Amino acid sequence: MLLEKYGAVDEMYVWEAYNHGDAALINANNLGDTFDWADGARDVLQFLTFHRPLVHQRNAPTHLPHHAREDCPRPVIGVGHSHGGEIITRAALHDPTLFSALILIDPVIMMETLSTPTRRESMKNRDELLLRRTLARRAVWPSREEAEKFFAQAPFFRSHHPAVLSLYVSHGLASLPTSAQGSSSSNCVMLKESPFDEATFYSEPRAPAETWFLLPLLDPPVELRWVMGNDMENYQGGEEHVRHMVWRRPNNSSNTIVRSAGHFVPQQAPEQLAREIADVLIRQQHSFGQRTSAGQVQARL
Repeated sequence: MLLEKYGAVDEMYVWEAYNHGDAALINANNLGDTFDWADGARDVLQFLTFHRPLVHQRNAPTHLPHHAREDCPRPVIGVGHSHGGEIITRAALHDPTLFSALILIDPVIMMETLSTPTRRESMKNRDELLLRRTLARRAVWPSREEAEKFFAQAPFFRSHHPAVLSLYVSHGLASLPTSAQGSSSSNCVMLKESPFDEATFYSEPRAPAETWFLLPLLDPPVELRWVMGNDMENYQGGEEHVRHMVWRRPNNSSNTIVRSAGHFVPQQAPEQLAREIADVLIRQQHSFGQRTSAGQVQARL
C-alpha cells in the first residue's frame, strides 16, 4: 500500500554483520570469539564507496566488482535499528557525503557514564542478564514447524507482528549440517546466528559510547530522524538519556516515540515504522528535486 502511494524505491541494500544471518553461514569456519562494532561501519563504508553498482540494475550480480570512488556519490538514506542504528551513524560520521538522511530506530548509542550510580548498576545488571539469557537460548529444533510453534509460545515473540514472525521463521533458520545431526531427523533446523555469536554483540560496550561522544560532529546537512520505542528504561538508560541523545545534534533533527512498541519497533510496529520511513523518503525526494532544479546536483547518464 505504501509503495502504491509513494512510488517504488530504485535501489535498496541490506547490510548484515559477518556473524549474523546468511553471512554467519558463509563465514562459519572463520568466526572468532570477539566482535568489534566498528567493523560494521567499515563494511558499510567499503560497500558504498567501492562496491555499490555504479548504475541501477534490476538484478545485481552476487559478486560486486571493486571500482574507484564516485566523484558525486549518490546520497543514501540510511535506516538502522538498535545495533544497526549505531553502525550507520558511525559510517555517516566518517563520511557524511554518502548520506542525505539517517533514520535511527531505537539505536544503541549510549553515554559512557549514565547519570547516577544506581542507574549505572542497573544497566550493568541488565547487560549481564542479557548475556546469560542469550547464551542459554535454544538454537536447534527437530523441524521448522516445531521451531515456529516454539516461537509462537515464547513471551518475547508473542509481541511480534505475525508477518514479521513468519519472516523470522522463514529466513532466520537454516538446516542443521548433516555432521551435527547424528542419527536425528534430517529436518532439523538451527538459528543462523548462534547464541554465542549473538552474545559477542553485547560484550563490546566501547562503540556505542564513542558514537555518543562524536554525534554532535555529524554534518548538519544529514537529516536525522529518531524513531524511539516506548521502553526507554530497560533499553536506553531512561527517558532523560534519550532526551539528551536525540538532541545531541540538534540541527536538521526530529524525533518521535512509537507508543505501541518497545525497543523492537520493526518487529512490533512494522506498519507504523513503514509510514515513518516513507515520510522521510518523500521529504528527501522533494529536497533532492529542489537541489536538482537549482543545479546543485549533477545529472547522471
